[in-house]
Amino acid sequence: MSLSRSRTESPYREIVDPLVEYLRERRRTALPGTLICAVIPEFVVPGRITQILHNQTGLAFKGILAAEVGIAVTSVPFHLDPDWHQTRQRTSAASASPNPDPTTPTSGAHLTD
Repeated sequence: MSLSRSRTESPYREIVDPLVEYLRERRRTALPGTLICAVIPEFVVPGRITQILHNQTGLAFKGILAAEVGIAVTSVPFHLDPDWHQTRQRTSAASASPNPDPTTPTSGAHLTD
């Protein structure tokens, strides 16, 4: 398996159309049965409003390429908050149940066969 990278020039802020045309051209020139896979980063930012603002390009790619035969689209989360992992670990630790064993009943109820 070989992977290749290439760079395509495009007008200012024009991302979707040049990439879609590039992928279509790659599909046309590929051997029959070849699957072209586009990996699209989806920005993960704190807050719902900023999430909506930052993910429109990825949605546009997926929407246009969904109808294309022979092109698969994969979304990969890309966290823009540099402290995301630390924040998530603190939140998980704070909300964790005091009972570390999920199979042990926390109330007077008993499990039966």
